[in-house]
Amino acid sequence: MVDKEKTAQDKIRKLEEAIAKKKALLVRVKGNISQKERKARTRKLIEIGGLADIAGLTDSHHGFLLGVLLKARDISPTSDKYQELKDKGDSVLKEREKARNKKNG
Repeated sequence: MVDKEKTAQDKIRKLEEAIAKKKALLVRVKGNISQKERKARTRKLIEIGGLADIAGLTDSHHGFLLGVLLKARDISPTSDKYQELKDKGDSVLKEREKARNKKNG
């Protein structure tokens, strides 16, 4: 009887160790995912800040800047106004790219 109890306890201990290892792996994987998500969000925020800089808005009052963004959010992507603003932004970005390529090439 004692051997069976010891064997059962050993099995339980081994299973608990395996569970602990799997839990540790799960924590690491979740940490990697959230780290990647944080990095992607940080990159996106930096890009948005760069666009604000290109537009010359980095010295604007925060309330004003937020108001502009909230107003822009209300413009439907299917509207003419949206397309007009997008075309203007795309044009500025292309010109900057051309100037950068000219400078480096």
